[in-house]
Order: sequence, then structure tokens, then C-alpha cells
Amino acid sequence: MSAQEQPRLTTDTVGSQTSSWNPLFTDVRKKALQFTDDLPDFICRQVTHRYRDPQGGSQWQIQDIVEAEVAYNQRQENYSNIMINGRPSVKRFESLGNAISIGEFGSILRSLFIPETHAKFWKEREDQFGGVQTIVIGFSVPQESSPWTLSYKNTHSLKVGYEGGIWVETQRRSILKISQHTLRLPPRFPILYAETTTEYGYRVITGLENQPFLLPLAAEVVIREIQNRSSLRNLIEFREFRRFTAEVKLKEN
Repeated sequence: MSAQEQPRLTTDTVGSQTSSWNPLFTDVRKKALQFTDDLPDFICRQVTHRYRDPQGGSQWQIQDIVEAEVAYNQRQENYSNIMINGRPSVKRFESLGNAISIGEFGSILRSLFIPETHAKFWKEREDQFGGVQTIVIGFSVPQESSPWTLSYKNTHSLKVGYEGGIWVETQRRSILKISQHTLRLPPRFPILYAETTTEYGYRVITGLENQPFLLPLAAEVVIREIQNRSSLRNLIEFREFRRFTAEVKLKEN
């Protein structure tokens, strides 16, 4: 079958045997919903290189480097010790301006698979990712039930429809990559297009060396603006995973 001929499943039909790949999809959905539950409390370093292309092509110019401590504690992400170009910042992470990204630690996955999102899924193809055999599951989410909201300079905010793909490890049924992009946006909205990609892998957390955990390792965000067709791009790395304990002190900015 081609990708267009694959059966579409909604989260409301997960329990029914509507296709031969339904058991695989059921396993993937279960793991995605359990992803945040299975993560221990930990802290890591997030490094974001932020770029801009004034012409909207591929001539990326570095704007700044944002570093932050990210604490994943009680299923919530908290950002502290913000630094911009090596200097401490008094701003909160969510108020830094330009393009920022949050949700890589599970909310992107969970919000896609909950029934309230009314996402549709289909098997697209088999693929290699990082030397691992994967199955790519396509998906689409209507604007009416979308959990993805785009904000622009604190003046515009819009819930958007989107579609994309999920790279699932064939053996363990773990999600190794999720990529999504916006569907058609209103012509008067200042953002023309947006896409995000997050890659996951198994890593050991210092202080919890007994087993590796599936963690976000890298992410990319691309936003194209209406004005002058300029583009923004963030390349994000997650490093230095270590156990979060009561002794860890976080300095809020």
C-alpha cells in the first residue's frame, strides 16, 4: 500500500482491530502516554543556538546562544540559571523573546496521543534512523482540537492545525523522533509557517546508573515570518543529565 492508501486511525479507534498494524500503534500510544510517567526527576543543561535569515532562505546568521538548567521534577519542566552569550540573564526563559521551545520532555508526545486531540494516524513507511530500523507513523491534528499554540511577540496567539511523522523503533516500540509542521495559517497572522523536530535516545543519568532512560537529545525549531519572509531557527542540545535531588539548588532568574 502507498501512504495515501493506509487506513487512518483516530485515538477513538485504538481499541478496535481496524488494521493489521493496530497492535503496533496501540503499543506506541501506550509508551507515548507513559513517557513522562517513566522519567525520573533529573536536571540537565539545555544549549540553544538561535539563528535568523533575513531573506527566508538558508543563509543562517547566529543571533545568540542561550543556556539554561532544566529541571524535570514531578513531571514539570522548570528553567533556571539562564545565560545569553555566556552572561547571566535576569529574564525568565519564557520571556526571552524571538523563538523559544518547550515541551521536549514529554508534553509534545502526550498531547498528540490523548483522545481530546482527535489526531489521525497512519503507517507511512519503514526507515532507518540513527542506524536503527524504524517505522514511520504519519499523523494530522485539526485546528479545532489542536494543543499547539503559536505566539508572536506577545501580540498574537493562535491555535494551529498540524501534521507530521513519528519514527518508532521496530523492536522496542520506542519513539526516537517526532517532527511536525503547521498546516495553512491565516494570511493576517504574522507567522507564515512553523515546524519542530525532537530526537530521543537512551542515555544514563548520573546518579541513576542502573539503567538507561529514553531522553530528548536534540531539537530544532524553524519559524518563517510574513514580514520580509524572514526566518528563525533554533538548534537545541540537551547535555549533562544528572539526578535531581533535594540537595540541588536552582537559582531562579
